Amino acid sequence: MIDLGKFFLPTFLSINPISKRITLQISTYGTEAYENQIDCFLQITFMDTCLEIDYISEDGICLTNIISESLTELASGELKNESFQSIQENALKVLLNYIDDSQNEILNHFDEI
Repeated sequence: MIDLGKFFLPTFLSINPISKRITLQISTYGTEAYENQIDCFLQITFMDTCLEIDYISEDGICLTNIISESLTELASGELKNESFQSIQENALKVLLNYIDDSQNEILNHFDEI
């Protein structure tokens, strides 16, 4: 059995596919922001002791396909060699490149541990 420790990733986020900017806030239904956003939900995939982290939309579109052609997942790692926490932190570092500055306080949670 693997101890995953604490969980810090947001389970939901929205991305504007044109600007490639991520928000952690839900847009109001019917607004222009709502119409231009794709909602994505956290997806964690385990394959034996390998772990992959990404976000996926209701239409099956992966967040990494929207933000970069070179990424296949936000973060991945072998749980035998690194902690779940460090893999999450790697995912958050990628997300911070796309999250508006006013919402990037999420990484500060790692400083509080």
